[in-house]
Amino acid sequence: MSEGDIVHIIYKDYMGDTIYLELVDEDGNMEDSAFIPAEETTAAPTTTAAPTTTAAPTTTALPIIMSITTERVGEFSMSLGGTGDIVIDWGDDTSTNYTLVSDLVNFNHVYSGGTHVIEVSGADALDQIIASGQNITLIDIPAADVYIEQIDLSDNELASFPTYNTWIELEYLDVTDNELILLDTHSELIRFVWLDANNNLLTVLDTYNTWTFFEHLAVNGNPITSLEAHATWTEGFSGLINFEANGCDISSSAEIDDVLVILDSNGYSGGLIDLSGGTNAAPSPIGLTAKTSLEASGVTVLVNSSEYVYYDDGATYWRKGIRNSNFVLDLSYTDETGFEGIENVDWECVREVVT
Repeated sequence: MSEGDIVHIIYKDYMGDTIYLELVDEDGNMEDSAFIPAEETTAAPTTTAAPTTTAAPTTTALPIIMSITTERVGEFSMSLGGTGDIVIDWGDDTSTNYTLVSDLVNFNHVYSGGTHVIEVSGADALDQIIASGQNITLIDIPAADVYIEQIDLSDNELASFPTYNTWIELEYLDVTDNELILLDTHSELIRFVWLDANNNLLTVLDTYNTWTFFEHLAVNGNPITSLEAHATWTEGFSGLINFEANGCDISSSAEIDDVLVILDSNGYSGGLIDLSGGTNAAPSPIGLTAKTSLEASGVTVLVNSSEYVYYDDGATYWRKGIRNSNFVLDLSYTDETGFEGIENVDWECVREVVT
């Protein structure tokens, strides 16, 4: 072949271990041929795909769904309910992992002393929290926990406990025997049934007519000065009512009357209404009439005794009794305000016998 001719090289297998080569010009004429051993040929290099780089798995921290500060010495115990994986950081470089299914699960941890912050993290919110008598001084349950149904934090050391109007599933709350000065309640808690807040430092507690399933209120031993019942509290499942404000400071007979009259109109078949003790006012004849009706329906009613005896002829209203150690006879000018009004405006002392 002359220089510059185009030559094709044709490979052909022959007998497995030999390769037959032909040199062919551009016109297809074979110029030369040869047999060579297969091992003398070099296979074309195999191209290996570049390895795929997979990012290391990212560890995403679970959101904190409850934080507790405790000064517990010895065993700390709490029960939690809900669903999903949780991690309990006990605040002393130890933790517990658990998968909640539905039922309450008890968790225990031993502290030798000091103040510890316990953080519970999880992808899903809790629906039950019970931690009674655990020297808890602070607790934070996020507003986002819209599934919370039951909270028992009784017998702790809480000076405050934030609640949220997003807790629309809340049915049961017990904060008895703490040091609460304020307890927020919300009209949005439309499934609320039960509130125990005995023996705190509350002076005010709001209740709402949107709590249509409400059946149990206990605020005994608080310096509460005003408290309302509602005529909408009629959808409870038991048909009973507990309204306990023993030892409070409700000094208005009109408010005591309102509670008794409203609860009487709700048609309960049993329960307990306790408005006695403390500086709670005694009911007027209006309240006493409602008390008699409630008792006839099976409700136990406890009230403070009046220092007055009331009587009227349907048009004129009188009372007699002891005031400042003296016998008095009073006449009411107005039926609406009556003896709860201002002396010499709404009523007058007709006679006073100094003793």
